[in-house]
Amino acid sequence: MITTNPVSTDPAAVPTIVRMRRHEATRNYVDRRTAEGLSKREIIRCLKRYIAREIYANLPHPRDADPPLSIPTMAA
Repeated sequence: MITTNPVSTDPAAVPTIVRMRRHEATRNYVDRRTAEGLSKREIIRCLKRYIAREIYANLPHPRDADPPLSIPTMAA
C-alpha cells in the first residue's frame, strides 16, 4: 500500500528503526554515519541492506542441505 501521509512509517523500516534504538552496535553505527553527514533516510537505507546481508548469510545454502535424490536410469 502506497500512502502520501508523511507521518506514516514504511513497514519494512520498522525493524530497522527498532534496531537503531535498542541495539548498541547499531546505535554506534548510526552515530558514526551521522558524523559523516548522512541523513537519517540514508542511514536507514544502509541498515536495511546490512540486515538483508546478515539474514542471507544465515540462510541454509544448497551445499548445506540434503543432497538431491538421484533419478534411477534404465540399464541398457
